[in-house]
Amino acid sequence: MTPTGVPFLRLRKPQSPRLSPMLRWRQLRFEKTLTLYKDFAEEGLREAEEEDRWEALLAQQARDEAADVVARRLAQDGSRSYATTIRDLVGELKNRLTRQREDNFARARALMKIVEEEEAFAAIEQHSSPLGDGT
Repeated sequence: MTPTGVPFLRLRKPQSPRLSPMLRWRQLRFEKTLTLYKDFAEEGLREAEEEDRWEALLAQQARDEAADVVARRLAQDGSRSYATTIRDLVGELKNRLTRQREDNFARARALMKIVEEEEAFAAIEQHSSPLGDGT
């Protein structure tokens, strides 16, 4: 298992040169997702809420100045708020991290099952002779 929780089965030492790039890619993908999650959950949400407040101030100012066209456009603009969009993104990133963790756990269990089966087969082979008479 790698430090980021990616399970793998190394059949021999040294590690296969083809395995290293795959493990590195999975680790980088995990780290990128985690970094995005942290950035948006912390700074991104605060910035989006500030942007929403700014939009509300502009809409109010337009209404106060009787700029009918702008006020109508801002009032009718049914778009979602910036903060809602960021919250949805944070939720999706959290789900992605959870799916990766669940996938890694399932892979680790499958690999452990393979190892256990191979150990059982090796024990059977050790106790049986090539002639099949148990000696």
